[in-house]
Amino acid sequence: MLSRRTLIGSTAALAAGISGVGCSFSAPGIVSEPEVNWGVRYVAGLNPPVDMMPEPYLQQTLATFAEDEENPLGPKRARYTLNLKYQGEPFAQAYLVEWMESNEIDLLTVDQWSTIGLGEEGILLPLDQFTGADGPALMQSFYPVVLEQYRRGELYALPLDALPLMLNYHPPYFREEPLPPDGSWDWDDLVESAAKLTKRRDDGTVDRWGVIPHFNGLWWALWQNGAVAVDPDTQVCRLQEPAAVEALQFVHDLLHTHRVTPTVEEDLWKLVFQPLGQPPAMIYAYHPMHQNYNPYRVAALPVGKVQAVPTWSSMGIGIASRTKHPEAAYTALKALVGLMQASVYVPAQKEAVARIAELRPELSPEEVVAYQHSMAHGREWHSRFGAAQYAMHEVWKMLIRGDDVATIVNQGCSHVSEYQRTGGNVRE
Repeated sequence: MLSRRTLIGSTAALAAGISGVGCSFSAPGIVSEPEVNWGVRYVAGLNPPVDMMPEPYLQQTLATFAEDEENPLGPKRARYTLNLKYQGEPFAQAYLVEWMESNEIDLLTVDQWSTIGLGEEGILLPLDQFTGADGPALMQSFYPVVLEQYRRGELYALPLDALPLMLNYHPPYFREEPLPPDGSWDWDDLVESAAKLTKRRDDGTVDRWGVIPHFNGLWWALWQNGAVAVDPDTQVCRLQEPAAVEALQFVHDLLHTHRVTPTVEEDLWKLVFQPLGQPPAMIYAYHPMHQNYNPYRVAALPVGKVQAVPTWSSMGIGIASRTKHPEAAYTALKALVGLMQASVYVPAQKEAVARIAELRPELSPEEVVAYQHSMAHGREWHSRFGAAQYAMHEVWKMLIRGDDVATIVNQGCSHVSEYQRTGGNVRE
């Protein structure tokens, strides 16, 4: 398994057309091998063996990688030393710079939320200054939907993983009727199957929910129906347009007409992870649910009018602005990204997703196709615009409450206007 990772690191780099950045020499004829320290604080998308914790798994991976003589970007060929600086205990963001300085961090693993702030604060270096001739091939090796999540004008990190929203389903419930979900499912199939799989007790309480599609928001409903909450160019509210109304009505009916999904907001996670009855039959989720105690499998989202899959990235790697070895750090960055494609749930690079059956042998052929199809239709998992986020949060609360959709869209647009009028200074 580890030897396969090293092969993946080299082939991914070669496929991207990367030749490597040469490291510095301290004097003519004297080779200097700089030490590159990789700081790891986020491991949300990591997929280590079940019997290994993240730190020893990463240490073992890097130890094998250090001996790889084939990868042109690896420590042997590119002449640098790669060290892991693992921080397992969480600490406040205010201590990050202190931790980076004390550990002489050159590369930092970041999530997409912190990346932009760290870049704008000057803690991470813009990567565009390093890419040079290999830049276009390197950028094109990633799915744009995940790469752009680490960019705000400048690109501050390269993504390690991608997490498309998938339909997780519990196979034992699908042994007879209905048939398991597949790529042909549409919204009608979802409703029909969820109705069959929702089970109620004699007193009317629910023993098993048919589907929980709103565990990670409602962007999928708008996008799959060809709608948006706010126009990205004009910032005009578009919730009142027919496509958006139709999408919100579909969710409203799931909640209040078909009654196949719970009308709760704060405790929704308990119904997913700590059900009082049977586990839900189907769940829309980014993280694969099969890693919990229930043996869920994955399928692509049932499609509406179009296929659009909210997709996010949980981990990327950036270069620390105070690195003493920027060229070696960039070489190690590219090497690590290629190496780690085999160690995450879903890779961020196209070549790795094309070979996901090899990287994730536990996936069935149907699941492999589902992930590949979903990544091909990936869309950034939420809107970058605060007005849209604020409005959709309020829309969600009104849908749960059972307000009629006409009222919901009008109020949603009012929230967009309120957000814009106050510059985002709105009352919760």
